[in-house]
Amino acid sequence: ILNDEAADDPVPLCGFAYSGSPATDETTVTEGDGGGDATHQITVSLTHPSTGDEYLSSRATTFNYTVTAVSATGTGSRADYTLANSSGTIDANAPSTTIDALITGDDFDESDTETFTITLSGITNANDGTLTHTVTIADNDEPPTVEFSTDLYADGTHNGSEATTTVPITVTLSVESGREVTVDYAATSQNAEATNDYVLASD
Repeated sequence: ILNDEAADDPVPLCGFAYSGSPATDETTVTEGDGGGDATHQITVSLTHPSTGDEYLSSRATTFNYTVTAVSATGTGSRADYTLANSSGTIDANAPSTTIDALITGDDFDESDTETFTITLSGITNANDGTLTHTVTIADNDEPPTVEFSTDLYADGTHNGSEATTTVPITVTLSVESGREVTVDYAATSQNAEATNDYVLASD
């Protein structure tokens, strides 16, 4: 069986392609709105070991890849992306292939950026190039508004009997948030007197 590559042909490097300016092994994608899932493609390519130029090989190159959640979530009902550990192939006489990650669109205010990484291993018919790629997901959702619950009266009041009574006053968010929300509050007396008519509890 004869190898159809010349004996002096260099062994290519297999790794993640650099992109952007300046070139980096990271990509950033902005998430969509609820129901607006989108495919984000990450390129794995063959390059010349000396020049870094695109390289074509007469042999197929295979690799495995592992996905690691850093600050993004890859599982559950609040997953930011869908991509499982798997393998890929750069076909013979092809310069590259892609790993396709599904980025979840939502209306859920989260950290401004969340990341996950993809790491290559088990490369055949090529040497190791850039083995780890970082994907950054940029959040595009506005924070929710804070408001009193609609279980108050229409004029925004909440009544309690004059006997010693605990009156819960519920504060809600307009939509669920992925961040902890804190709010300050203060009581202003109108025709009730603090300590005599009411005591405002605090945590």
